[in-house]
Amino acid sequence: MIELEKKREIFTLWCSNDYSKREISRILKVSRGTVHKIIEECQQMISKLNLSIEEDFLKYIEDIVVESPIQRKRKAYKLNAETISFIKSIVKKNQELIKVGSEKAMNTKELFEYFQRQKKEMPNLTTDFSKDYFYKLVKNIKKDIYTT
Repeated sequence: MIELEKKREIFTLWCSNDYSKREISRILKVSRGTVHKIIEECQQMISKLNLSIEEDFLKYIEDIVVESPIQRKRKAYKLNAETISFIKSIVKKNQELIKVGSEKAMNTKELFEYFQRQKKEMPNLTTDFSKDYFYKLVKNIKKDIYTT
């Protein structure tokens, strides 16, 4: 969740200095999508407050830039030992297949899909996490394989 102060910086740069969304995202090291979303929220508040275009919006910054009404809280992924062990085993087997140039070797996306399908046979596997998380996990497992 982006801090209120950062939101105000985005609004100030956009409103008074006439920076583009790309420039703001680079200056503040925030994604362009986030900058776009915050500017959109501010525009909605300006409309809600019935402020005219001639107004100095910075006078109303406290009213325009407010906390987001939706507070998301992501749950941390808790993988059980069986899940971690299984992922390690399929990554290690796959790395061996890659070494010998086997056609059965899979890319990470295929490994993820294979892993997801194993839920039927192994009901204790935790499979409700993102592909990105799986990719990071595989990357770390591969790093461990090559450093040991």
